[in-house]
Amino acid sequence: AARYYDFQLSRVGDELRYERGLLGRYDGSIPIAKIQQVDVRENFLMRRVGYASLAVETAGYTPGEGPSGGSEAAIPLAGRDRVVALARSIEGFDFDEPEFARPPRRARRRYAVRYALALGLVAGVLWIANTLFDVSFLQYWYAPLAGIALAPVAGHYKWLHRGYDVGGEHVLTRNGFWRRSIAVVPAYRVQTVIQTATPFQRWRSLATVAIDTAGSLSVTDRGARAVDFDVTEAIDLRETVRQGLQASLRTRRDEFATSETATPFVDGGEDGNRSE
Repeated sequence: AARYYDFQLSRVGDELRYERGLLGRYDGSIPIAKIQQVDVRENFLMRRVGYASLAVETAGYTPGEGPSGGSEAAIPLAGRDRVVALARSIEGFDFDEPEFARPPRRARRRYAVRYALALGLVAGVLWIANTLFDVSFLQYWYAPLAGIALAPVAGHYKWLHRGYDVGGEHVLTRNGFWRRSIAVVPAYRVQTVIQTATPFQRWRSLATVAIDTAGSLSVTDRGARAVDFDVTEAIDLRETVRQGLQASLRTRRDEFATSETATPFVDGGEDGNRSE
């Protein structure tokens, strides 16, 4: 696309600097200290050929737009290995290869039923339209019902591409089949952990755990979210992330205190230069 034509990214000091654009040339910088979350994004075709994109979520800063917070493509398109390597090179995001825990199998049945009901609803709407309007193609109002046979397959792949992984210093979540996104959040960037459940989730004893940061994506479906996990597992995940946050903050405070002790203040004033 013209927007990302001749995209260039470099690291200068504590910032990621980029240039892009064909018709209009844009440049900006992303302060590394403000990065709250990184997303490795891949659609179905990109996964087939080994490509991905990298988006970074910042707090209080949107590159090129001023201090408002937002998401920016750090790499619009590149080999997946290169994208993951850049994500891990950002301070605080050196995560290990994740081993995602998947939702329980009853979540997969939930997805299949949802797709089947959606197809049934479409067929019902077409049937009503067929009774009201004399349009030739509406006589095939039942055609969407043929897709119900594929609902279990669609539900399986939706289930297959969901999950979470909690490491020592990071939380990773994965969602989406056609457009899959792997969100990475350092433990010390977590602000709150929110557990929610819709009426349909409660019926199957499922819940969603959202990892809230100072970025704007955390309050949307594109934030780090572990979706449709057993309520007991969701509670354990929420507590694990909370404990990881506290441990990470203690570690960072200790490291800061150690660095302060190792670099004592030297008075270079008049008394400091005086000799006996």
